[in-house]
Amino acid sequence: IMQGSSDFYEIPAEPERYGLTDEAGLKRLIAQYLLLYSGNLSSLIDRMDSPLRLKVTIQLADGSPESIRGVRQTVMEYSEQHIEPLGFSLRFTGLAEEMLAMNDLITRSQLLSIGFALGFVLVVLWITYRSFTAGLFTIIPIALSLLLNFAVMGFLRIPLDIVTALIASIAIGIGIDYSIHVVSAYIREYRKTNSHSGAAQNTLALTGRAILYNVVSVALGFAILVFSVFTPLNTAGILIGVIMFTSSFFALTLLPVLFAVFNPKFLTVTERQKI
Repeated sequence: IMQGSSDFYEIPAEPERYGLTDEAGLKRLIAQYLLLYSGNLSSLIDRMDSPLRLKVTIQLADGSPESIRGVRQTVMEYSEQHIEPLGFSLRFTGLAEEMLAMNDLITRSQLLSIGFALGFVLVVLWITYRSFTAGLFTIIPIALSLLLNFAVMGFLRIPLDIVTALIASIAIGIGIDYSIHVVSAYIREYRKTNSHSGAAQNTLALTGRAILYNVVSVALGFAILVFSVFTPLNTAGILIGVIMFTSSFFALTLLPVLFAVFNPKFLTVTERQKI
């Protein structure tokens, strides 16, 4: 309501401010203004004379889950102090509420999906190499890469939302290839040389070089997304690059060390002996 000044852009609450003596007069004044602007309020209130339902639209400049939760919490606190004591209730709807619910659903299932994916990969590798130990060694680099991925997200304050949750899940498919190549090459070279040092050198010289070429070329391709002004693409470029470099690094450096230290049996078991 305006009376010649921007100070009156408000919902009337004090009768004296408008030259009235009681709340009954204030209600009549509000009813008159609602009637005056009835052509513009039909989409916001259920009826013009004594509305029982009011729709309030909030436009957010930042649509991140943290911003939505912050605004939601502020509105709820205001409602508990000023709206609910009057006998009214508050309900949140709209696209932001749907996005927040979807984001919470995906993030809650994040650990479950990652665990299921790692377990499925372990079973496939177990069947492929006919050794549970071989499958376990193979998924170690990608597991460490996932942990480092979440650490980078925390350091850079990248929120865990729909995009980052999906990237973390598909990271297993991105990074497991390097571990499989290294394990297969190491087994082949160890059976040729019967030496951990010889197997490590041959694996890094041949398979390792091919992995490095692949990582650099593909990661640089995704790195273009870092310069995008669209935040989800920017985040995807950063996280995919981190996953590719860390998973390849752990596969090329950690796996040969683990093989040399533990000397697992599957390195010396031939296909004929397995059958």
